[in-house]
Amino acid sequence: MRMPHGLLCRDDGVVLPLVMGIISVLTVISVASFALASNALHETTRTQGETVAFQIANAGVDAALEQVYRSGFVEDNFPASADLSGGTYVVEVERLDNSEFQLTSVGTDATGFTETVVVRFFYINLWEMVFAAGTQESLTAGGGGITGNSNVTGPFYVRGTVNTNGAAYIHNGPWFVDGNVSAGGNTEIGSTTNPIQVYVSGSYNLTGNATDYLRNFSVAVPKLELPRLGADELLIAAGKAQAESIDNLIGTPEWSAGPNYEAEEGVQDPLAYDTIDPPNTAGFTREYARKDDVELHRFGYKYIGESSSPSEPRQGSSSLVIGPWSFGAWPGNGYPVDSTSNDDFAYDAATRTLYVEGTVFVDGPVTFTEHIRYRGRGTIVANGDVLIQGALHPDNTGATEAERRKMGPRHVLGIATPGNITVQGPTGNVPKPEPTDPPYHSLAMYAAETIAFTTNNYYVGSIVAGQINMGNNNVHLVTDPDLPEFLPDSLPGRDTPILTKGAWARQ
Repeated sequence: MRMPHGLLCRDDGVVLPLVMGIISVLTVISVASFALASNALHETTRTQGETVAFQIANAGVDAALEQVYRSGFVEDNFPASADLSGGTYVVEVERLDNSEFQLTSVGTDATGFTETVVVRFFYINLWEMVFAAGTQESLTAGGGGITGNSNVTGPFYVRGTVNTNGAAYIHNGPWFVDGNVSAGGNTEIGSTTNPIQVYVSGSYNLTGNATDYLRNFSVAVPKLELPRLGADELLIAAGKAQAESIDNLIGTPEWSAGPNYEAEEGVQDPLAYDTIDPPNTAGFTREYARKDDVELHRFGYKYIGESSSPSEPRQGSSSLVIGPWSFGAWPGNGYPVDSTSNDDFAYDAATRTLYVEGTVFVDGPVTFTEHIRYRGRGTIVANGDVLIQGALHPDNTGATEAERRKMGPRHVLGIATPGNITVQGPTGNVPKPEPTDPPYHSLAMYAAETIAFTTNNYYVGSIVAGQINMGNNNVHLVTDPDLPEFLPDSLPGRDTPILTKGAWARQ
């Protein structure tokens, strides 16, 4: 049966709108896809550019920190810049405090994207400060860290709990405490004229009449470790002492002021030390430091021990006493009066003058029995405990600060031991020192265990120890900022300043 013609469906009016609709949808999809692809490409390009710029900025950070670690912070070295294969960086370093710095590195990739990295870091020479960071509480004196009127002027680092009372003061700073602080009595932290930077990782409490004058306070305490003085380091020091006993140089070659006469030219026999004649002194006979046992010196007059190798740490038994008798040779005693030469290790008992240059090694304990002035720039490494019974400071200690500065800290005595150092001072009161007051002790001391002050004292120099024990005494510890420039050899950590990163941010 045929349908009527009017009832038949026509397709030509439907297909065209359908096709147009499909084309419109495809167009929208294409445009959206292109937009998404463009955005993705742009995002990828931006991410890639920022990543490259960030890597370049980090390269600037690494380069600047390496430069500071190798050469110290020199303001004229910054800002610094460099062209790399993928772009450039510009680095600036700003000193925030005596030991804290802020480094800003801006990296730019080849297409112009930039990233900024900001890093705070500490650059610390341990020998610029009073440093106590053993494995136990670092400052222990009965129930407190600093008791009585004990004081520190200069950079100060402590690991452990610090309790202060009496009229204690912490001046100049910075002061680092990797632990807790409880300040009582009339403690003064900083001063009205010179507020200090304080870093405390734990609690910080003031009680009683304690006051503080802070330039800034931070909980970001650098994690510093005590340098080692173990069997390997003792062996190195012993080797230096033996070699320097026959090199006919004053101290080490790095700072030799001229020749001396320790060994016969071309022979260099340590046993011939007592028979070698300095100029114009035919027949002169030297005494050894170990006066009663010459055989212990067959390895060199600066090496005191029963074997050519040191004993295990703190096990040495070849004790040395400095004070009762003279040994060695110096101007007017073996050398001409106007001579600038002297033996690397000598002691004039008549004038109580000790001559120390380079490295002296004692495989056992050392005792200083008298008030002694020293000359030279040397370190006594003792494989045993050290006892200082009298004053011990440079021969060029002047009456005024201006005179001391003029003469300079050329004479520096270092003492290092894997054990303990006990320092005895005057029996009377020691008031807060004035700039014109000469110190009772002026040294650079290292003890892997404890440095203990058994009486009142005024000490100028540096201390690096596991613990510092001041008891209930009136002890004034004052750092010398010029000391690191003149440090003698063989002090642990002498040639390895510490650089440690703090806060970090990407901008």
